[in-house]
Amino acid sequence: MALKLYGFSDTTQALELMVRAHSLQQASIIFAEYIEQLNAHTVGALEVIKRIPTGTLTADGSFNSQGIINGNSGPSTETEFLALHLDRIDGSFAFTPDVAANRIISDITLISWVQFDSYQIGEQTAISKWAAAGNERAYSLETKGSSQTSQVDIKLRLTEDGTNEISPERGPISNLSNGEGVWIRWTWDNTTNLATAYESFDDKETDYTAISWTQIKAAVTIDFTGIFNSDADVQVGALDGVLVPAGVIGRAILIASTDPQAAAAVDFFPNRDAVAGDKTFTSSTTFELWTLQGNATIGPII
Repeated sequence: MALKLYGFSDTTQALELMVRAHSLQQASIIFAEYIEQLNAHTVGALEVIKRIPTGTLTADGSFNSQGIINGNSGPSTETEFLALHLDRIDGSFAFTPDVAANRIISDITLISWVQFDSYQIGEQTAISKWAAAGNERAYSLETKGSSQTSQVDIKLRLTEDGTNEISPERGPISNLSNGEGVWIRWTWDNTTNLATAYESFDDKETDYTAISWTQIKAAVTIDFTGIFNSDADVQVGALDGVLVPAGVIGRAILIASTDPQAAAAVDFFPNRDAVAGDKTFTSSTTFELWTLQGNATIGPII
């Protein structure tokens, strides 16, 4: 680069110096220096542009590697999915008190979306109405696995008298891996006395009325006149405070019908009704109040 004889910071100053030049030669020198400086600024600007991070602008202001300079992509619109997080510690769960709506004593459908860290650690509860004190047992929906096998079953508990239970299991859930989400369901028909288990790998945000279910093996006969009219709380993530999962529960539903698309009697759905960190929230469809106990938290699924 040539030695700079004149100093100017912009085009206006350069033009003024050229106008006041004492000779054509001096004006030419000023002009050449101006062009050289302009080129340097242009190159510098191009270097700055090259260093601009490319990628899609995300919610935290960082970039990924997908490209944003060409204008083909923009801010991420993906939202977090909130669920109940549990750590296998007894006494950690969400509950809602006993009311008439959750005293289901005839036809029943229990549905839940679960994502457990390991399915091979015995029984893990999705939703239950069950209390040993006073023999106030009624119903429960669980998964059951073993460290000795990769098979994972769906387990139902029902009692007719609050004491004596029948607990059928059906499995295995198809190709279920630890840490994978799955919809589970049991339905008991009080007319036919048949209880049937189902699975679905539909997305966790699928509305329960639109889930595509696959039956797991043959139905089981549970010859009850009805389900015990228990006054226990309904717990999500525990059976009478124990059998707590390690992982998350995204939804848990009770329906007083054999129709899985019927109106819910109980609907635990934190992604719709809660915000991260809530210790209490109310269902916007079935209006029960949910309260978290112990180490249970509401937070996004990672």
